Amino acid sequence: LETVVLEFEEALDDDEVLLDGLHVRRRLVNVIVDDGAEIEGGGRLKERLNNGDYDLQFENAHYPASLLKAWLRELASPLIPCAFYDECINVAGDKEATTSIILKLPEHNYKIVQEIAKLLQLLGRPEHVAKTKMGFPNLALVFAPAFLQPPPGSSASAFLVNSERERMFVESVIE
Repeated sequence: LETVVLEFEEALDDDEVLLDGLHVRRRLVNVIVDDGAEIEGGGRLKERLNNGDYDLQFENAHYPASLLKAWLRELASPLIPCAFYDECINVAGDKEATTSIILKLPEHNYKIVQEIAKLLQLLGRPEHVAKTKMGFPNLALVFAPAFLQPPPGSSASAFLVNSERERMFVESVIE
C-alpha cells in the first residue's frame, strides 16, 4: 500500500499529469486490475504485485489510483470495523469525536486509515483540486464505502439513509 501511495503522490506532482477526477472509467480499472496492464519494466501489474514485486514505475496517476481503489474494493471488511458504524454515523461532522473513534481502531486498521487519510489530504490540496475537481466532499463520497459499511444484516435502506452521514464522517477523517 505504501508503495502505491508514494507512486501516486509522485505522479500527482508531475505537472504533465492531467486528471479528469479521481474516479477512473471502469474500462481503465479493468485494464489495470483485471486484465493486468503492462507497465514500464515489463510484466503485468497485478501479477507483479501479487508476486511481491513492488518496484513499479508509473507514467501517470491513473494506474496507482486504480490500484488503490481496487484494493480498497476487494477488502473483506471496511477500514473501520462494522462494530463502530453506529457510533461513526452518530458523530458525523464532529472532528473531535471522529478522532476519538479513529484512535480506538485496531492497530492495523488505524495505520491504514492514517495512510489513506494522508493521501486524501494531499489530493484535497487546492493545486490538485484545480486539476481533479475532487475536493474533500467528493473524495469523502468516493472513499466512504471503503471506510464505513453498515453491519451485516442491516436493511438495504441503511445504505441510502446514512450515505450523507458516512460522507460527513469520512470528510472529518481526511480534513
